[in-house]
Amino acid sequence: IARYSLHGSSAVCPSCSIKNNLAFSYHGPYVKERIVEFAQRVSGPTVRIFDGITTLGDAPGCGEPFFVYIGGESPLKEKFKDTATEKVVFSCFYTAAESVFTQSKSLPVLPAVIVVKDRTYYLYNELEDGALDRWVEHYRFPSFLSIDVFTLNQLAVSGKTLVMALLTGGDMDQRSKRQDLLL
Repeated sequence: IARYSLHGSSAVCPSCSIKNNLAFSYHGPYVKERIVEFAQRVSGPTVRIFDGITTLGDAPGCGEPFFVYIGGESPLKEKFKDTATEKVVFSCFYTAAESVFTQSKSLPVLPAVIVVKDRTYYLYNELEDGALDRWVEHYRFPSFLSIDVFTLNQLAVSGKTLVMALLTGGDMDQRSKRQDLLL
């Protein structure tokens, strides 16, 4: 069951109310593809199942980066589920059995959490990386991304260091021109 409502703009900004009275709000550009991707991500299970996927980047219906728990039941899996519930508005989360995920052969320890990003993966290490939710927040952005007002706000909240290159496009709208003047 989903609920859509308008928030302070002439553009559509969906807010989906889903399972267990959790509300997920879209914070991104008002672009049809991004809104549909968001709606699909939050309307399904918080943690989806990888089955039969053999290469990085083959997550169905999800762009990079995305997060995968590999292994059986464990306290780490519970932390992963909790983090996924909190961060599903930004990324996709999957679980995979050791036998399904072929890259698990190179993982030093199982169970494990990885992020698939830039066609490779990074392994979560609780001792070095600290809390799982902070690690997910750190890795949830692609290495290179187009910046708009929504992404800029999310980067600021994440505490990441930002290096920005301004590229003038031939099709800048009024909002983009105002942002260009501010910088």
